[in-house]
Amino acid sequence: MKPSLILMLIFLSTQSFSFAVSQDDGEGDYGKNIVSVVPMMVNNHGVGFGIYYERVLTRDYKLSFYMPVGMSFNNGESFGYAERKRTVSTYAGLKYYPTSSAGSLRYAIGGAFGFNNILYDGLLNISPGGATLTDGYSHFSMFGILVDNYLEATVYKKLSVGMNLGIGMAGNTELDYDGSQPYVLLMFKIGYRF
Repeated sequence: MKPSLILMLIFLSTQSFSFAVSQDDGEGDYGKNIVSVVPMMVNNHGVGFGIYYERVLTRDYKLSFYMPVGMSFNNGESFGYAERKRTVSTYAGLKYYPTSSAGSLRYAIGGAFGFNNILYDGLLNISPGGATLTDGYSHFSMFGILVDNYLEATVYKKLSVGMNLGIGMAGNTELDYDGSQPYVLLMFKIGYRF
């Protein structure tokens, strides 16, 4: 990401800071919990959906814990096999908002640990002699670290809409899996802030 784009996002985040958080009770006008539906989640193993929870940890609304959980699906071809793949993904991490998460438009950066459980079933062997269906089941796990960039918008202090792009490194338990690809997570979420 270009430095000028990052500076512009931080500037917009600073300009949209519209109130002072009460230091007496720590509540302010914005809630410290966000529960969201993730209608689109894209990771290394396909496109899917999920749920998302975020909790503000500090009184100045700058540090949050977040945890998305999702399921993605992929029907593709790999090494002459058509495969059906389902992935259950869990991520847990911290987000830092340079100007606080309380406001209408915010930028945040964060880091997360991710764990994916990939399930294969019904492999179809495609060869010059014809296609052979192999009804089988196998799975492997993938784990890694992500650096995330967020753009969050809060409408009427209750509706939260956000996008996330995370890129990192991963390891896995499958010897035949190409681990040279970056670990990727892209999310779009819509939620309720309370």
